[in-house]
Amino acid sequence: MEERYVILYNNEEGIAHARKFHYELFRDEEAVLFTECYDIPTGGHNVLHFHNCIEILYAETDTFRVIIGGEEYALHAGDFAAVSSFTIHDCISDMPARRWVILIPPSLLGGAAKQLEGKTFRNCVAHDDGTLLALLKLLYSVHKRQGIYTGSAAADTAELAQIERSLSAAVVMTAAAVCGLCEQGESSVILIELLKYLHLHFREPIHIPELARILLCSQKTLSDRFHRVFHMTINAYINHLRALDVMTVLKENPTMRLAEAAELCGFGSVRNLLRAYKKEFGCTPRQGSAAGPLSENRHCQTAHP
Repeated sequence: MEERYVILYNNEEGIAHARKFHYELFRDEEAVLFTECYDIPTGGHNVLHFHNCIEILYAETDTFRVIIGGEEYALHAGDFAAVSSFTIHDCISDMPARRWVILIPPSLLGGAAKQLEGKTFRNCVAHDDGTLLALLKLLYSVHKRQGIYTGSAAADTAELAQIERSLSAAVVMTAAAVCGLCEQGESSVILIELLKYLHLHFREPIHIPELARILLCSQKTLSDRFHRVFHMTINAYINHLRALDVMTVLKENPTMRLAEAAELCGFGSVRNLLRAYKKEFGCTPRQGSAAGPLSENRHCQTAHP
């Protein structure tokens, strides 16, 4: 998993790729808590993206900006932003700033996930009285096994995992209490359910008319809404997911035949696989699987928009 992350994001070509597709799948696949506290350099930024996690961005010192759902907000010291799952967002810094970032997948929220289902944060940005920061610091200590948790002397792995889950839910529900919750719009709900389905079933045959029936909307409505947000067709997005899957499968199984990879990853034929992979990465699957990170491979460059 770490290798996939490096290949697609830790280089110039990977950043262009992320800008094109607006998503971070790999954190979701790991299904673990991802938390960090670090300094943003001047001019530092991520890329517009979304993922199936609740994300909290906290300004501990100075100011940085966030873009959430197309709206820009400034976070000053003590402010935080709460980002719902599948909401497109970005982070920009014009000056050195220390921030906290925590991404919490639904699997860690327990019963709190039910309370958040179909909801989004009413206010994306709010000011903290110190309560949320205290929870973040405690969660960070548990997650990194720091302080009294060093060496797990105070608790075994299972107990620490339970503490981590409880604190994760506390962080999210504290943010929800400050920001408030409201119902997601019908359009957002449809797109979120569509994305969940695609990410779970992209290896299987997918028929858009059947998807529209499942989601209780017309095929035109589904296709138009998806294209309006992601600037690509649903089929293009499916091929994108499958091409990424082929890259991983062939790296993990270098002797696998392309016909087997095509069948496993949902392409159905080698011809479809080759066409989609070439469009995605600008090279053949064998070149892609044999290479290291894209920045080190002169023959396999990420396709640009």
